[in-house]
Amino acid sequence: MVKDNLTEGIKTTLITNISFTRDGREYLVKLNLDDAAIMEGDFVIEVTASVTERNKHKYEESLTLTLDFERMHGAISHKGEPLHEFDLHDLPFPSNINGSESPEGMETGDEGADDPVAEYIEKSIGHHIHEIIEAMPVPDPILGCALKAGISSALGQSLVCNEMVGSDGTKRQRFWRIARCLREHVAGIFTTVLWRAARCMVMLV
Repeated sequence: MVKDNLTEGIKTTLITNISFTRDGREYLVKLNLDDAAIMEGDFVIEVTASVTERNKHKYEESLTLTLDFERMHGAISHKGEPLHEFDLHDLPFPSNINGSESPEGMETGDEGADDPVAEYIEKSIGHHIHEIIEAMPVPDPILGCALKAGISSALGQSLVCNEMVGSDGTKRQRFWRIARCLREHVAGIFTTVLWRAARCMVMLV
């Protein structure tokens, strides 16, 4: 199990790293599960997107996804400031193949196909992410694409895993099963993040 401390004193498990390059810049998306939060009865995923420029200057931003599967409530925050709260019942439930979230366009090769989870993220916090990116010394909209792809994929796969693991056991036991499900489907998360980031970048042209 790989440990990655985002904040001193907080133990997190690295779910996956997703990297790609564009115009000489290196982009990295990291999904980290907050182990300490699970021990306290919360399910929290930290999504960090970073860009390293040719001169090695690095800039990164993080969003925090908090899910309560008992109350069916979710929240997204940035540096402790809430951006959006939502009822999980109101979310467009993602389709899945073999337990991995699989937006319709990924299967058909149609970049214009509907992607309800990504579209929900765009509508709910897209403007916040735009403001975060615009506040950078040199705004990089591709970093915004990476951040949106990471948070939407973390949310979509978590919804699928929640359905898969069932409701038996304590809240903490259920959360650990969801965490294990996420790790078992890292390949699907990896592909989905890349596909969503690429789809977003096409829209920037």
